[in-house]
Amino acid sequence: SPPKTNPPAVVRSSNLCQELGQLQYIFSDKTGTLTANEMVLRFLSLGGIDLVSSLPAAPTDTMANQEDEAVGGMPLFVPANDSPVKGGSHHADVPVSAGATALKNNSVPLENLLRLAAGRPGGVSNAPRDSFAGLSFSESPETLRARSAAELLAVCHTVLPQMLHGRLEYQGESPDEVALVEAAASVGYRLIRREGDEVVVAVGAAAASAPEAGQGGKCPAGCEELSVRVLAVNQFNSTRKRMSCLVKYPDGSHVLYCKGADTNMFPLLEPRSTAGPEAQLANDHLRAYAREGLRTLVLAKRALSSSQASEWLAKFKAASVARTDRDGQLSEAAASVEQNLVLVGLTAIEDKLQDGVPQTLEYLRRGGLKIWVLTGDKVETAVNIGFSSKLLTTEMTLLYVGASPDGDDTLVVTKETLREQLRELTAHYADQILAQLPHLLKSTTDGTLTDANREALADRLTEAPKPSLSGMSALFGRAHAVNRSLASLWSPFGAPRSGKAAEVEATTLALIVDGNALALVFEDEGLKEALLHLGRVCASVLACRVSPKQKAQVVELVRQGVKPEPLTLAIGDGANDVAMIQSAHIGIGISGKEGMQAVNSADFAIAQFRFLLRLLLLHGRWNYTRMSKVVLYYYYKNFVLTLTLFVYNFQTVFSGTSLYESLMASAYNIVLFLPIVFVGALDQDIAAETVMQTPELYVTGRTNMHLNTPKVAVTMFEGLLTGGVIVAIASATYRSQTDGGLYELGVTVYSWLFLIMQWKLAVESDYWSKPLYAIWWAHNVLYFVFLAVYSYLYTVSTDFYGVGVMTMANAEFWLACIVVVGASIILDVTLEFARLQFKPTLVDIYKEIDRGYGDGGIEERIRAHGALDRLREALGIFKTPTVLKRPKAGAPVSAPGGSAVGKGGLARGASERSSYDFTMSEVPLSKRGEILNRTLEARASSRSGARVVPPSQPPRK
Repeated sequence: SPPKTNPPAVVRSSNLCQELGQLQYIFSDKTGTLTANEMVLRFLSLGGIDLVSSLPAAPTDTMANQEDEAVGGMPLFVPANDSPVKGGSHHADVPVSAGATALKNNSVPLENLLRLAAGRPGGVSNAPRDSFAGLSFSESPETLRARSAAELLAVCHTVLPQMLHGRLEYQGESPDEVALVEAAASVGYRLIRREGDEVVVAVGAAAASAPEAGQGGKCPAGCEELSVRVLAVNQFNSTRKRMSCLVKYPDGSHVLYCKGADTNMFPLLEPRSTAGPEAQLANDHLRAYAREGLRTLVLAKRALSSSQASEWLAKFKAASVARTDRDGQLSEAAASVEQNLVLVGLTAIEDKLQDGVPQTLEYLRRGGLKIWVLTGDKVETAVNIGFSSKLLTTEMTLLYVGASPDGDDTLVVTKETLREQLRELTAHYADQILAQLPHLLKSTTDGTLTDANREALADRLTEAPKPSLSGMSALFGRAHAVNRSLASLWSPFGAPRSGKAAEVEATTLALIVDGNALALVFEDEGLKEALLHLGRVCASVLACRVSPKQKAQVVELVRQGVKPEPLTLAIGDGANDVAMIQSAHIGIGISGKEGMQAVNSADFAIAQFRFLLRLLLLHGRWNYTRMSKVVLYYYYKNFVLTLTLFVYNFQTVFSGTSLYESLMASAYNIVLFLPIVFVGALDQDIAAETVMQTPELYVTGRTNMHLNTPKVAVTMFEGLLTGGVIVAIASATYRSQTDGGLYELGVTVYSWLFLIMQWKLAVESDYWSKPLYAIWWAHNVLYFVFLAVYSYLYTVSTDFYGVGVMTMANAEFWLACIVVVGASIILDVTLEFARLQFKPTLVDIYKEIDRGYGDGGIEERIRAHGALDRLREALGIFKTPTVLKRPKAGAPVSAPGGSAVGKGGLARGASERSSYDFTMSEVPLSKRGEILNRTLEARASSRSGARVVPPSQPPRK
């Protein structure tokens, strides 16, 4: 369901609108950006006992079963007492069924937490909740653990209870904290009051049964009141990834409660908590929760004596009032007490996806955008959400760097093991890397790769950094880098070369990298280059357990490492995303539940992630095409004007005499200003419905198809031809056009220029809105009215007095206008007709389909295939259809130090070039239908669910 608030979109940098249509990389946060930040506790593990929440289930648009988004036919979340929603096999890359089965078969209701905490005989039960009055309390380990977990959830937080609309609701800094407090309240540990450092919790079945329990801060009847003092709180931050609080109970005992990420909490546990059968069961539960795509936290505590508590409180208070490095001293104080913790339990929180996230990510990938998701979650959690959001698909091969596909957290990754695994992956996928970066290949003149070449490439990309160059060596090195960047910007026939164009080609590779590995990568230039090249050939990249600083470093890695520098976009919703947002060219903030820091730091603000699709594919592309038309129009009209003045200088023997009256010459751009503004603001080359159904159209902006050096050169050539027509006709009629004085010829040529530019604008405009239609006709009329009026403004220009009226009274003037404008029209129509017949683009084909030419059937779709084929060939992406390199015999499934290739994906996608195939060869149109039908039938029989060409939009009426 949509968020409770629906703020409108905000634009803070209007000069970046056209860049929204030229993006190549998108960097996204996960929590609150892809997910809705609406969290619910689903599982609680206590000493090997798995408790399942019976809180209201997430709506149908959750990550588990958003419409038909269950990956491979298997839902990502299986209820404890239910069967899978959909049956069928699933791909081996989706690690969900094992964890779902284990949790289903070994779980009991979460309401047993109150039974356990009360020491009820018999412990857990599957029976419904009943009365807890008169229970005898015991001090068994099971009871103590359950009581500690319940009290930790109810006390260790910064949540404030508030009465809203007659109900007790909770407000907190983090949705995770609120979810844990609400879960504790649902099982009978309800936070009812917080005053200063005092926290009051109502304990009992009555506290859980009624939503109004705790109204007015009073303990419900039949419940006991637990009142504790929170003496100190060690706040959560992105470095510590945990929070803790020191609590004093009424009996004078002191307990430190702590909760945080498993990677940061496990090293702080006492040895007894990390060994033994209970620890193994806890680790199994942790992996099972991660396979379900749930957010996990570790709960722990430590009992302190009065002297230990007093000593640490003094240290904490001194750090809290320190004038220098207060944050550092507070972190040191927290670390000094967060030691030798006792494991209490594990929690698993479900955070559902926002509406439309899977469709948005799929269409963005089809548009050729590379999507990098940067999250702080565990690898298994992130991978499963990647599948449910369609960031990852079952056709992809998952490449693990610094992480394990089975979620093994015991891997120790060093620089050397990381270098070796990157070297193996680089050698294995050398074909894909060199397809985008051909300059890396210094040998092999026949265009093929040998095993030795692959190994040499891998060694070169992953070698340890060399000492920095100085003097002439550094100068030559920088010159080589500049030359490489310039070469990538230009190629014959307007084809952007190398990485930028080649990255349009979709791949079936995805890279999964761990935050610990990233920390090592950023310390080594060789590792950075190898990881970047490997990430560039992947359709998606998923970085797990990364800090806010690492998010910004990843963005900088792409911006500085890819040449020419690509346009990047970062999107997030919280304060931890600000560094990433500010590091990218364009920042987008989501108005979510984590404050307004991201929105205030961004260039654009939207309410939900799915709005990004329309913002980029539609408005971004429209703005790019509009700006391209405006720029080329200005080049054209000023070049023609300058050409006429240049030729006229030969007539005047370079005396400096102007062909045009001074005011008219100065007002040339002003006269032609208004109509092009409406084109630049309102033009739509293709209707919104067609654009949204065909995300592949976004490739035109990514490759600068509408505005590049060759395109400008063609525009200049057209201007040269138009200027030549004007000069030729003006020279032929020179004598007859100067009877009324010098400026009569100037008025005549000026009028030709005006009418030609009006015609050019009419040709370039694809969408005639009512404002444009009105201003275009009014502009033509007002121009001639201006000539007549200005002719009688003697006090303004004595030289022009009567010239305009006299010129328009001459029939030869109107005849010359018809001849010149007609010749220009014939010239433009001829050039455009030849281009459309011999070299149409994808945009041209879809323009015809959108405007109703043809029946929108299979012939038009085939023509669209051929157009995209020609587009890609012109861009230098491929000359013949390419396929993913098949794995060599004996290729490793797992590389040293945590690198791995996901099972199943490589075998399935090895013979497929991409998830959408537009390499239809140029055959006669009459035979294409038969070929395409056979192709579609073959695909349907080999794999159900394969995507075909998106159907064309019915003609607009």
